[in-house]
Parts: sequence; structure tokens; C-alpha cells
Amino acid sequence: MRRLAMLLFVPLVLPVVALAQGVTDAPALPWWQRFLTPEGILSILVSIASLVGGWKWLTTQRKRQLATAAHDAYRMVLNQAAITEGEDALDKVALGFKFADQVLLKAGWRELSTEERETVKLEFDKLHGDESLRRELAAVAGATTPATTPAPGSP
Repeated sequence: MRRLAMLLFVPLVLPVVALAQGVTDAPALPWWQRFLTPEGILSILVSIASLVGGWKWLTTQRKRQLATAAHDAYRMVLNQAAITEGEDALDKVALGFKFADQVLLKAGWRELSTEERETVKLEFDKLHGDESLRRELAAVAGATTPATTPAPGSP
């Protein structure tokens, strides 16, 4: 959170600093003309670059947190389903969203938005498909594994 505050603070301060330096170094110009000086243009470009970089960094971090939350929530749903196996069927997706929201809130992020819920739902489907495939492959490997062959010379 401190990085986000710094990323938002720097673009706001740089133009002010550039304007303040322009006041002492340059003749009196209207405030809007100070941005047309080389220092003003540079401060505007640096501000834009830092905002874009901060946005990119924040988006990447959010995507990583979503993937982690989806994986953790999927595992929690499987554990909950194993505990309540004989009871009423769980709404696994709603429970997964609830767990994902809890994971994100504990990590200091906000809850899932509607678009992110769709992404997490796709991640749940992917994890379920991976697990189903793993089970099928294990079953096939178990069925095709040759039985223990007797040693030569034994009955």
C-alpha cells in the first residue's frame, strides 16, 4: 500500500516542484506557460510515465493475488466439501467466491469485482479440469500397470 501511495504522490508533486523552481529561475510567466518550458514538459512526461508504470505494476500484482486467491479458495472448497460430504450439496462456486474474498481481504486487497469473479470462476473450472484429468490418468495408469509378475522359477 505504501508503494501505491508513493506512486500516486510522485506524479502530483513533480509538477509543483517544477513550477516552484520555475518561479525562482525564470521570469514571471503565467502558470500554464511554465508547463511549456523544457522542465515543465519533462515533469509532465515523468508524471505520465510514473502513472502508467504504477498502473501496470498494480495490475500485475492484482492478477497474481487473484490467481493465489482462486487456488486457495478452490482448495478450501474441496476441504469443505469433504467435511460435509453426506450433507446437502454445497453451492461450490458461491462458497469459492466467499473464500476468495476472504483471502483477498486478509492480504489487504479489496473484494472481487464482477469481472474478477468471472476470471476466478474460469480458474475454478481449470483447476477442476486439471484435477479430474489427474484422477483419470491415475486410474488408467493403475489399470494398465502389469500385475506383479512372479519371479522366474516360482509357481
